[in-house]
Amino acid sequence: MAPVKQCVECKQTDKNSKFIKCNDCGLDFHTKCAAKKNPTLTESIADTINKSKGVVVFKCSSCQKSKPCDDQISMKLSELEVTIKELSKIISEDIINQLKDIKAEVASCSQKNKSTEEFVSSKINHLEQQNNSLRRQINRNDVIIYGLSENLSADELYDATKMDTSIDLFYNDISDDDTINVLRIRKSLRDHSNPLELPSAM
Repeated sequence: MAPVKQCVECKQTDKNSKFIKCNDCGLDFHTKCAAKKNPTLTESIADTINKSKGVVVFKCSSCQKSKPCDDQISMKLSELEVTIKELSKIISEDIINQLKDIKAEVASCSQKNKSTEEFVSSKINHLEQQNNSLRRQINRNDVIIYGLSENLSADELYDATKMDTSIDLFYNDISDDDTINVLRIRKSLRDHSNPLELPSAM
């Protein structure tokens, strides 16, 4: 048994009368009652609406009056949705930029650490070389060479010590690192050139 319909407008339940349902609020109206507030609605149009099964719909006068408000709400919701999307995009871009900055800072710190490590390593090597040089000076054996010209420059004196074969007769395998300093000492005889002192690390 089909449920008994009651007209929202007249509050009557007449089984023999034709009803039409509002598509928005879902309430039932007598066709004649609905036509009183919707002059364009006739019984034939109401029959067509009922037979269309949703293709053509009916809206009661109350729902028609609320439509501008619904449209306004819908517009506001659309604006809100657009705003949320824009904010999400801005926030996402901001987060990405912050992550890029953090990545750059980490890379910079890593590079600084690497530079610091290289600097410290270089300093340590330099100090080790100085330490070795001091040890050589403390334990050095000086070699004195006679007969070199007074006109020789410091570089020429240094080269002369390497070319003097007499040194190798007493000290074998003297390397460049073993020669710390080359200098002249004061004259012992007026008509002789200054002897050359060769402090070595032997």
